[in-house]
Amino acid sequence: MGTWDLDLRTGKRVWSETNFRMLGYQPVLGGEATREMWLSRLHPDDRDRVLEVVEEARRERSLYCPEYRICRADNGETVWLAAFGRFVYDETGEAVRFLGVLFNVTRRKRAAESLRESQERLRLLQRELVEIAAQEQRRIGQELHDGVGQELTGLGLMANALAQHLRETDTEKRIADRLVAGLDRVHQQVRTLARGLVPVQLEAQGLWAALDDLAVRASEQSGIPVTFDCPEGVGVPDHAAATQLHRIAQEAVSNALRHGRPQQVRLTLLYEPDGLRLSIQDDGTGTPDQMEESNGMGFRIMQYRAEQIGGALQIGQAEGGGTIVTCKVPREARQ
Repeated sequence: MGTWDLDLRTGKRVWSETNFRMLGYQPVLGGEATREMWLSRLHPDDRDRVLEVVEEARRERSLYCPEYRICRADNGETVWLAAFGRFVYDETGEAVRFLGVLFNVTRRKRAAESLRESQERLRLLQRELVEIAAQEQRRIGQELHDGVGQELTGLGLMANALAQHLRETDTEKRIADRLVAGLDRVHQQVRTLARGLVPVQLEAQGLWAALDDLAVRASEQSGIPVTFDCPEGVGVPDHAAATQLHRIAQEAVSNALRHGRPQQVRLTLLYEPDGLRLSIQDDGTGTPDQMEESNGMGFRIMQYRAEQIGGALQIGQAEGGGTIVTCKVPREARQ
């Protein structure tokens, strides 16, 4: 920790030995220094800001506490310093002295920068993961639609033709009819799966229709009532936001049905004073902690999707039991 003492009436400034060494100078007997010794070490990008903070502290009689870079006098190395100081005033209100301490915070700053870089790499990896998952979903959905779907269509036609050539009293006729009905059910299930995997081309004002369709399909597949509530006229700003919100809803509904053992699931999309809110609530037995633990990757992807549109994802305990997943998009993020 370095210290300084500046007499504003005489202009004399005294630094501690540590203060000299922090700035890359050899200490001098008596510790006397000059303003230029400090000013010349300030990083060019920080100089104006630091001088402004000094004047503000004097004017407002407030604590002087900036963090700034200096270029050491001995080797030119850039280091970060944190300063804390106060002006002393006489009975007339005039500043007569300036006292302070100085700390080297380079390690903390570099650690923070390293953390930011790691977080940025994590965001890039998350983006890559989401894109890979989306590509794989499109591929599987397309194969289900074009390959498996067409094959089932052909088998259904063959089974139907066979059934028509058999007499109503034949045992084989009943078997053929069940085969036709079974192939039709499987075909419908494949078509539903394909629709869920292939990206929905959402218009900004069409999200409510896509979420309503999601609720209907989830109810049909699971046998559990899935409802959707949305006031008329609720829309989102663009295609990207609509798509991300739809994907969040898909993941949350799927998690609720698979892990929550609910009696019902409710989707809600509405405007609030602070922005847009999408919520997926169930009345199941799963707790938020249990769901996050069993579906960690799914929740992280939902969080990433929310961040991509300027929103925030929250998972909590619903009133009366069950879990509620909420994505809030602030008003300013939608403009």
